[in-house]
Amino acid sequence: MASMIDTDRFRSKAAASQTTGSGGGGVDETQRRLAAVESSVNALRSEVSELRGDVKAIQAQMEHFATKAELKDVRVEIQVLRTETQVGLQALRMEMQVGQQALRVEMQAVRTEVHAAIRTEIAQLESRLQARQNRAIQWYVGTAIAFTAAICAFMKFLQ
Repeated sequence: MASMIDTDRFRSKAAASQTTGSGGGGVDETQRRLAAVESSVNALRSEVSELRGDVKAIQAQMEHFATKAELKDVRVEIQVLRTETQVGLQALRMEMQVGQQALRVEMQAVRTEVHAAIRTEIAQLESRLQARQNRAIQWYVGTAIAFTAAICAFMKFLQ
């Protein structure tokens, strides 16, 4: 506001003197200066009016503002919630670690069981394959013996 009214301008000797600089000034000069003061006063009134409106708006909202005590209570509540959250997360971490360890043990047991079942199945397949091979060899040997006997019989018959 001080920048709007140049008070030094009104207090200087030049402002107090007439245009010639020698005396109390004329009526026109006084009216001009009075008009300048009136316009400055009107501008100030306008600004004060705006400020009053702003102050009223702020006062209307102030009842909704938090007090220092309320803010302190909120900070305490946030700290309590933060602590509870950290404790809860720590409990969940521990529970997850226990569950993860149990899962590892169970997976190892299943892995061992599956390996044993696969080895048993492979052994059974190998024994069945071996039995089929033995039967095939026996059939080949039996067929070869029978064929040899048939050829020998046929040769005797021809002689």
